[in-house]
This record gives sequence, C-alpha cells and structure tokens, in this order.
Amino acid sequence: MNLHDIERSDSCLNCGTRLDPEIHNFCPHCGQLNNVRKETIGHLLRDLVEEFLHLDSKVMRSLVPLITKPGQIAREYIAGQRVRYFHPVRMFLTLTVILFIVMGSGSSHQNENDSEDELTLSVGTNAENRDSSDINTISDVSFSRSALRRLMTEGGITDANALMDSIRLERSFSNRLVFGLYLKTLDRNRMSFSDFFMSKAHWILFTMMPVFAIALLMFYGRRQFTMVDHLVHAFYLHSGVFLILTVSGLISLLIYPDFDIILVALLPAYYLISLRTVYEQSWLRTILVGLSVGIAYLAMATVAVILISAILVFVW
Repeated sequence: MNLHDIERSDSCLNCGTRLDPEIHNFCPHCGQLNNVRKETIGHLLRDLVEEFLHLDSKVMRSLVPLITKPGQIAREYIAGQRVRYFHPVRMFLTLTVILFIVMGSGSSHQNENDSEDELTLSVGTNAENRDSSDINTISDVSFSRSALRRLMTEGGITDANALMDSIRLERSFSNRLVFGLYLKTLDRNRMSFSDFFMSKAHWILFTMMPVFAIALLMFYGRRQFTMVDHLVHAFYLHSGVFLILTVSGLISLLIYPDFDIILVALLPAYYLISLRTVYEQSWLRTILVGLSVGIAYLAMATVAVILISAILVFVW
C-alpha cells in the first residue's frame, strides 16, 4: 500500500500503543500499519497482488527446482540455506492437501449410490434361493445381512449380544470383536471405513515420513547426515512427488487424459536423482542403495499402515 494514501492515528488500532501520527507509519510494538481509513475493494485487490508478488520469489525458488532439480532444495536446506525456501513440513502439508483436492476432483463417483438396498431378497426366503451376496459367515455361522439389518431398523434391536443370540452366534471375544465391527458396516449413518480411512490419509502420509527417514538412515548412516537431515530430505522428496502427481493430474483432467501415466513413469528417475544430489554418490551406488531403501521403506510402511489401520478400525 502507498503510505501517502493512509490516514494515520495517534494510537494503534490493534494493540492500543500510543503513536505519533507525524512519524509512525507502523506500530513499533505489533507492526500493524497505522491506518484508520476504511478498506475498499480496490485496496483489497491491490493488497492481494502485492502479497502474491512478495511471496513470488520464494514460491519460484521452492516449487520450480522442486520439480526440475530433484534434491537440490533438500541439499541446500541441510547445508543451512533455509530462509529462501519454504519450510519442508509446511510444503509437504500444503502439497498433500492440494494433491487430495485434485485427486478428489478427478475421481469418479458413478457408483457412489450403489447400495445394498438393491438386494431383492426378503427375510423369509429360503437360504437356497437367497443371493449369495446377502449371506455372511462368522465362525461357521451363516446369516442373512438383510434380515440382520431388519432386526436393527424395524425391530429396534441394537445390542450386539442380542443380535448374536438371534443368529445363534457364540459370544466369544473374537466373535464379539468381529461381529461388532460388522455391525458398523451395516450402520448407514456411519461413514464407511474406506471413506474414514481416506479422511485420515494426509496424516497417515505424514507418519510415513519418519519411516522413510529411518530407511534412509539404514543405508546412508554417515556422520554428516543426522536423522533430522534424512527427515528433511523425506519431506522435500515426497513434496516433489506430490507436486508432479498434482501437475499430471491437472493436465489429465483438463487437457490430455492419459498424461498422468507418462509423467508418473518419471518418478523412479526423480527419486534416484534426488538421492544422488543429496548424498553425492556414484550412479551405480545410488541405484543399488536406492533400490535397497525403496524395499526397506515399502516393508516398513506396509507394517505401519497395517498397525494404523488396526487402530483406526477401533476409532471408526
């Protein structure tokens, strides 16, 4: 904002600090502009442009090399050049959210309304005439899903033990656990587990960063790289991958449907270039170690996702 256009006051509107209208363009205590003039649409738009241009250099210094020069930002950040780049965690979270928005926009929901209501079965039909998709089995006890739902909705029976008795299912610990989770799948007022899992996906991805850092530490355990250094690299590397996926998703959505296949095919090369840039090893060693890191990461991430899924099942 042009300082000639402001209307100064003798006190800060934000913190109340006494000001001299002749010399104070900004509050020396909180830093707010000393201006009592009402904002106009023009001021808002101008401030928006100025704010973008103020961030533009940092945006370009961060996002462009994140794609075109894999590993460079991580290497320079680890070396201490930190002011010029977005913080690795902030960049990771921001690009994760953007990626999920793009993925959500491009996903098809044509089967969203397909429900179990399409079963044309009645509770009174014989088992041999009943659609096999309506039959569920727990501990060798078979029962009708539609009949069980009818007991819950029309009969008003919501107690798990009573429902287990209705299908003659033993009240063992394992049966109560499995049957309790099964009842949740029948509750139409409850979000499906897949949707619930996806709603936590960005935080699950966040928890994978220490896992990847541990995989890097296992194979790049040299003194000059600490666990935090590997973690910084993990955040920037995944941010670059998410940015590539976002760009490819947008192009596929708006221009060329199969473009994402072409761009995603470049991800292995992006991964190896990033490793070589940060750890400065030969190409042969980078490829061999990169494969080892990838396998270790895949194994540990699989275990981590299984454990997280088990926890989410009980929270769901």
